[in-house]
Amino acid sequence: MSSDTFSGLRTRGLTVRYGGVLAVDSVDLDVSGTGITGLIGPNGAGKTSLFNACAGLVRASEGTVELFGKDVTRQKTHKRARNGFGRTFQRVELFKTLTVRDNVEMGHEAAYVWRHPYSLLRALPSERRETRRVAEEVMELCQITDLADRVAGSLSTGEQRMVELARVLAGPARLLLLDEPSSGLTSLERGRFAEILLDATNALGRGVFVVEHDMDLVARICTNVYVLNFGKLIFAGSMKDALASETVQRSYLGESVPTVDEAASEGAVNA
Repeated sequence: MSSDTFSGLRTRGLTVRYGGVLAVDSVDLDVSGTGITGLIGPNGAGKTSLFNACAGLVRASEGTVELFGKDVTRQKTHKRARNGFGRTFQRVELFKTLTVRDNVEMGHEAAYVWRHPYSLLRALPSERRETRRVAEEVMELCQITDLADRVAGSLSTGEQRMVELARVLAGPARLLLLDEPSSGLTSLERGRFAEILLDATNALGRGVFVVEHDMDLVARICTNVYVLNFGKLIFAGSMKDALASETVQRSYLGESVPTVDEAASEGAVNA
């Protein structure tokens, strides 16, 4: 498929070096703008460096990054966001003194800020109404409507994760990059997060590229997966094939990976 017709994230020969250290070694990705794609591998495999190079937080030493057919290799992070990227981090990053509703609305208002730096000061009533409408929609999808008037800093980690997801969904991003979204969540919260993420992204037609260590969660939400080890891509394919691969299980993850049936059973227990 040619780059000008590919709908999603595409990298070719993406390489990241830190001095003499090769962190990402000529990686090719084709991450669809719909559905959920996973990036897994052992600690130190280069996942965060690859993720950051895609998002523009780290400059690529070699190779290209394309987003929905547009070359964004030399673009800064905020410009990539304008072209369709949305990003969350391992640590929850919310405005802790603002309400949940305020936080979610700010995700949608980012689109106005990108158009003009002073646009929030002179937003039209119709734009304000649209912001409120979108915020209500995504809060309902993320099942946090009852928390709308709570101050974000008073919420549990699991609740804050849902607010963070709602905020990025309220924005214009077509492809979400989620970095360890289950970090700090209990087993039950992870099951709920998986269900809401699947339902919300399907309802809104968004794509997701996720780095995650919880293999049960990855097995439940990801259709396709990439496996990275020592900076090199060593597997690309369906989640079913990844789960069945002894190479992935023993050599690259260093831990037991659930079978498809086990993952489905775990998901049912945590739902």
